[in-house]
Amino acid sequence: MSVLLAALSPTMVNLIGSLGAGVLLLAYSRKERWGRRLYPIMNIIGAAGLGASQVFTESWPGVALEVVWIGIAVHDLVRGGRRLRACSGCAASTPDRAASFCSRCGARLNDAGDPQSPTLSPPSPPV
Repeated sequence: MSVLLAALSPTMVNLIGSLGAGVLLLAYSRKERWGRRLYPIMNIIGAAGLGASQVFTESWPGVALEVVWIGIAVHDLVRGGRRLRACSGCAASTPDRAASFCSRCGARLNDAGDPQSPTLSPPSPPV
């Protein structure tokens, strides 16, 4: 990978890193809206862009951070973002009863705002 980055100009590497940072910030700002699949995918893309630019500048602590960040995002993607248990106040934690996920624990909510088991309920259609 570093051979490929060595062939790029410093301007291109900075652009890749800046786009990676932008993707991470965008993913964070849209976390509740994008759901449990797109959010970790965008984290992987953003961390890969930042990590690539840090390999070019030989910022190894930053590379290690991005590798850990990618690992967390892959784990969340594979796990499907499911929580083992819902929090005790799912219905109270979301001001909008039509929200599909609890803002505190991430549990899927039904139309009444009550937590559902992720293995027993089909995904709700996008609104």
